[in-house]
Amino acid sequence: MAEQKWFWLKWPPHKQQRFFKVAKWAWLLILVGSFGPQYFLTVSTQKQIERQKALYASVVPIAKELRSIRLRQAEQQQAAPRQVVADMAEKAGIGWERISFDQKGFEFTHSGVRVTLNEVTLLELTTFLKGLRDNSGLYFLDFTLERNPFNSMLADVTMTLVR
Repeated sequence: MAEQKWFWLKWPPHKQQRFFKVAKWAWLLILVGSFGPQYFLTVSTQKQIERQKALYASVVPIAKELRSIRLRQAEQQQAAPRQVVADMAEKAGIGWERISFDQKGFEFTHSGVRVTLNEVTLLELTTFLKGLRDNSGLYFLDFTLERNPFNSMLADVTMTLVR
């Protein structure tokens, strides 16, 4: 077997020691230079993943709520307009004695309903209208708002709603 002859073996001992000290530090710098950025990139990527998970966790309840709202809207849109208006009036706190539906046939080709609300407050009316806007899928063809002749704080509303 041939004897290996390394180049530093011909050097004096103090130069060999200096060479190995420099080689040790150079090797350390090479390792840090190659694995350091990888480590920091990994850490920053992990932090970014954690931020994305937190963002996703905050968005998931909103998305679930939107799905449930869309399902309710789909159910409401398949229901008869008269039933939808009655449900919205009930949710707004408008009693059966203050709501009336026109008994005449609906003259338009769309499915719809003509509704009169008597003696409603502004709060009840806005709650009712928001419910119709958000959940019913009905649109206004006609809307008339008049002050109640017996109580100026209340209003009488006549509206025609179609799908």
